[in-house]
Amino acid sequence: MREYENLVIITPEIPEDEIDKKIEDITSVIKQCGGQDITVEKWGMRTFAYPIKKKDRGFYVLFTHKCTPKGVNMLQKALKSKDYILRFNCIKKEA
Repeated sequence: MREYENLVIITPEIPEDEIDKKIEDITSVIKQCGGQDITVEKWGMRTFAYPIKKKDRGFYVLFTHKCTPKGVNMLQKALKSKDYILRFNCIKKEA
């Protein structure tokens, strides 16, 4: 298993109390795709350098986990279907 980082930007229209539920939802998707040793870092609301989907702000969350390459492909497909995610990026960490 390899170690990956997923940076997810959540839409700013979601209230602060709902953010934790969305983070739990993303964590469960990572687990369903075979992810293990999941850590979550909330970076908070940040302003973009340029608009994304007509939004100028977003809530950043960094997920670190171990997973197989096949599981990462499944995870990316699952994250694309979430309407509250503006952008996400998955990077393999160097060993």
